[in-house]
Amino acid sequence: MYQFLLTGNFYLPPTAALATDDFATSENAIKVYPNPSSSNFTVESPMNSNFKVMNAMGQLIQIAKDTSTFIINMESQATGIYFLEVNCNGTLQYKKLLLN
Repeated sequence: MYQFLLTGNFYLPPTAALATDDFATSENAIKVYPNPSSSNFTVESPMNSNFKVMNAMGQLIQIAKDTSTFIINMESQATGIYFLEVNCNGTLQYKKLLLN
């Protein structure tokens, strides 16, 4: 016999996951500010990481290695969307940067 929990318009089996621990916590979250920006972005990581900034076509714009703080100078770049790749101990995280 199956049991279900009525939640609004949905029925959930009693084993349905309602939460996960896979989300970034404040201890390991990468901070990027200001975003959007008109010139520079500041990136902070809780530990030394490698950073890559790429444009929308995947071309490498800037790189920084083995640091926990990275100032991205985008004054010479065109407005648009850029991507930040953060490699922290082999774990990759991606952030979208909006340059206006």
